[in-house]
Amino acid sequence: MPRRIALVDVSALIYAGYYVSNDDSKEIEDTLRFPIAGARFAIRRLLGLKGSNDDVIAVMDSRTDKNLSDSRYKSNRDHIADIHIQKEYLKFLLPNIGIKVAVKENYEADDLIYSIVYSLPYDSYDMLTIITDDSDISGAIVNDKISRVGATSKTPTLDINNYTALVKTGKYLPYNSVLAYHFFYGKPSNNISSLSNSKTLFERFLKFVEANNIPDNRLSERYVMLMFCKSLAVSGELTSDDINHWLKRCDVIYPKTDGLKYNDIPDAKVDADIASTHLSMLRETPALTALKVPRLAPNAIVLSKFDKFVSMYRSGASLVDADITADKSFMFTNEFEGDNTRSF
Repeated sequence: MPRRIALVDVSALIYAGYYVSNDDSKEIEDTLRFPIAGARFAIRRLLGLKGSNDDVIAVMDSRTDKNLSDSRYKSNRDHIADIHIQKEYLKFLLPNIGIKVAVKENYEADDLIYSIVYSLPYDSYDMLTIITDDSDISGAIVNDKISRVGATSKTPTLDINNYTALVKTGKYLPYNSVLAYHFFYGKPSNNISSLSNSKTLFERFLKFVEANNIPDNRLSERYVMLMFCKSLAVSGELTSDDINHWLKRCDVIYPKTDGLKYNDIPDAKVDADIASTHLSMLRETPALTALKVPRLAPNAIVLSKFDKFVSMYRSGASLVDADITADKSFMFTNEFEGDNTRSF
């Protein structure tokens, strides 16, 4: 039986659900509003992919020190309380409904996806799908078995056949070179500017790769860029300050490769009681059906558990995202019993 593996960038799904949904699509029912529709979408997408011989892994961001290497890194991002609390809730929820969760302190999702993929023997799976709207990490490891499926319907599937058409809009990039491209040209979405002479440097890098017979599947690895950096240093074209800048830039552009391995991810099994209790809050009928668990009305257990995450956030005990502060507002309204509207 063919074996499929799906690595799902859950944080990307949450952000997509938060920013593209209007208020109506976030409602579960008239009496219960859940803050982020992306959570419901994530669960439905995860369970919809899973077959008897498939493995679905939800990959999640954690706090990172990349902004220490470059203070501009993602400095244009908002840190939203709703999203933070929803992510914490999903870390609890997903393993209890049978979905593995890969998360590690100081690692972003792309770090973990990169590490997991490279820890898998090529012959151990028939197909590996990365579900994310981010083309960078998937564009660095696409091959005849690995493809990227968009987290939203607007993002097309990226595979080995359409790589150069989709990995970078309006640009022709040699296969598997997207991370090297961003190293020289920068990455506006992460607020990283380009290097001077970026076009010339990128062209020289590709010639260096060709001259050293570096295979396609290694092109976007950090060590290749370090080899190129060393060659320029030896020829005297890079000063010591330049080298230090390039090393810090590598920390921002390239994923860490010493994160979780596939075999390090804890197994998850369906707990029918927990699944029905917490999925009832999301009102996800397809998810409930897939898990073969009963559908329950929202109840005090669910609300109490969710309140715990809100309280941890408000007290500052749970601060995953860099620069997020405990005094930001978070609103959760529940009128299930008609008399307990609460704001935090």
